[in-house]
Amino acid sequence: MKKIFLAILLMVMSMAINAGVLTNAQITTVRAAMVADTNLTALLAPAQPDVTAISNYLNAASTVDAWNDSIDSRTLFEAMDITLYDAVTAGKRDSWSLLLQFAPVDMKRAQYRKAIVDVWGTVSAPAILTACLRKATNLERYLANAAVTTQGVSGVRLTFSGSIPVNEVTGLIFNDNGTRAI
Repeated sequence: MKKIFLAILLMVMSMAINAGVLTNAQITTVRAAMVADTNLTALLAPAQPDVTAISNYLNAASTVDAWNDSIDSRTLFEAMDITLYDAVTAGKRDSWSLLLQFAPVDMKRAQYRKAIVDVWGTVSAPAILTACLRKATNLERYLANAAVTTQGVSGVRLTFSGSIPVNEVTGLIFNDNGTRAI
């Protein structure tokens, strides 16, 4: 009876890992990036790697700037120079108000970045655009598209946003049959 229970438990856990946050293509990309990442070399070396430490590393902020995919109106408002707001034409103020009403906005989208430049001009826009960046996690960095620059402010466009649970990290390191994948 215990063997049957254990077999069912392992099957359910395997399905949970396979039905995780990453697609098969993303898993392949992340595995290759993990092997190439010198910060993970020592963590991946043991036969039974410290999966929690690896998970912590993958979910930690990297040094790579990324366009925030959910920037709220408060952040946008606080980034603007309120003294310059009065000098902006009525139509531009209306456009800015409309953008704030759409918040949270996905700054990966060029149209939103362009709107900030259109409203605030080339001198004031960079400060607001900089506030629209965040540090990508190491996992997000592995899966990000190339950096795009708007008015001198650069960030990668994330194709995956979020963290990875420990059980899925185990699925990255080991195949379903328990052998090492990386």
